[in-house]
Amino acid sequence: MRGHTPNVLCVDDDPLVRLVLAKQLRAHGLTVETTEDASSFLTRLVEDPGRFDLAIVDLSLPGMNGEEIISWLGSSDEEALTTLPLIVLTGSTVSPGQLKAAPGQVTRVIQKPYQIPDLMAAIADCLSPQKRRGRTQGNP
Repeated sequence: MRGHTPNVLCVDDDPLVRLVLAKQLRAHGLTVETTEDASSFLTRLVEDPGRFDLAIVDLSLPGMNGEEIISWLGSSDEEALTTLPLIVLTGSTVSPGQLKAAPGQVTRVIQKPYQIPDLMAAIADCLSPQKRRGRTQGNP
């Protein structure tokens, strides 16, 4: 985890979900920033591509949805964006294989309503040194 507190960027259009998610993650020692839409989410990522260790994306966003965000990140010319680990929060049934993540991008899907132990396990898995090494070698 790069020897520091992981920095997480979350996007969800529901203000209550953003608030609760941020509080839960901070209570588990993570640094958290939130956005309410795809545009502000992508702007933060592009402004400083290496700033975040993980992104949590709601699949059902108005305008540009979570699947489009994942596809956009996967097609970026910026390696820090194409290899950014992603956790997708969704109320629908979807598997990581259905999402257009970049090859080697660690992606996990968590069903809403989620349980915090499940979310924290997914975060730990995405940020594990083995997964991060695999990402840089182009392995999922």
